[in-house]
Amino acid sequence: MKRLVLWIMTLSLLMAACTAPHEGQQYLPELVAEGDFSEALYQALSDDWAAYDAMSEEEKMCSSHLPGWCSREFDEWEAVEQFVGLTIPNPLEELELLEKGTYVGMPLGFMNAPRFSVAWYGTREGHVEWVLINSGYRCGDIRVCLETALYSDSPESKSRERGWSVEHQRLDYLEEREGDKAVITTDGDSAYDTYMATLARGYALYTIHVIGEPGTREELYPVLEQLLPTFEEIPVS
Repeated sequence: MKRLVLWIMTLSLLMAACTAPHEGQQYLPELVAEGDFSEALYQALSDDWAAYDAMSEEEKMCSSHLPGWCSREFDEWEAVEQFVGLTIPNPLEELELLEKGTYVGMPLGFMNAPRFSVAWYGTREGHVEWVLINSGYRCGDIRVCLETALYSDSPESKSRERGWSVEHQRLDYLEEREGDKAVITTDGDSAYDTYMATLARGYALYTIHVIGEPGTREELYPVLEQLLPTFEEIPVS
């Protein structure tokens, strides 16, 4: 009888192990391997450090530019993917509910702002720590902004003291996530109301911002409810 009970317990543990997410399936953004970004992105990082190293000490002290912090602007999502070097799903690009806007969710043509902004940080040795892609859309007067973050380093090696908002975003998600569900928060001040939803799919940690004027919060959540399923359909790592 004891052997039977032990066998049943062992079988239960094995079944639980088979149905539980594996190490690479914890609903975390999959890490980008060293060298997997495009040559153009690595070259731009190298050029940025070279320009910094060519400056005099006085010029470095007066400069407001942080070496290794780079950015580029694009008007097509395909151009973003080509420059980054990865295929990155963006369901909002073809969603009929939305109009395309600038990367901060303003109407196209506003202050000549681009549709997409790509920022990244890397070391002098050429290691890219993260890439952040910003894109924007409109739903009537409601702004929809999408942040797509890619990481090359494990979160265990990171600290909030580094000050990168890109790292804070990931650490907050890791603390609050429940399985593959999006982490939804709300925020606002005298300038705006907003809902945010963060979820990981593939290489990307997506954060959707739905933003409206003060007093419009009740109008924002229904929009977010229509957007989230398009991201939840993307396969989980």
